[in-house]
Amino acid sequence: KPAAGRLWRVAVRLSPEGPASAEVREGPFPEASAKPAAESHFDLYLDGDTLAYVRDPCAGEDAATPFFLHLFPRDEADLPSHRKPWGYDNLDFSFPKAGAILDGKCLAMVELPGYEIARIRTGQFLRASRRRTWEAEVDLRRP
Repeated sequence: KPAAGRLWRVAVRLSPEGPASAEVREGPFPEASAKPAAESHFDLYLDGDTLAYVRDPCAGEDAATPFFLHLFPRDEADLPSHRKPWGYDNLDFSFPKAGAILDGKCLAMVELPGYEIARIRTGQFLRASRRRTWEAEVDLRRP
């Protein structure tokens, strides 16, 4: 994790033509993203319709283990028809497709769909056993 009191700006660029590139630098964050939305094995940052995962320092297994990303919409009618029976959208991903390792930090970025999200449940899992190695939940419902 970044040292206490220091803010970090995270930019991850994804391209279908080539590998992801990432940049992490000290500097001002948009106020809404200055603190992680959730702190876990990876810290989660929300910035508009983008969810960023940051792990510092990062080890090889951090990047090798697949991620699950389940989005619970405010209105279930927004779900694709094939996801309605489950009540959430499944955006599982692998790190090599959504992230990069830069200066010993693992960074991944996922663009969220345009519908309003009530909750995000995410983490990593072992493929063979489907056992979760860590998970975090972000509740976006306002009281």
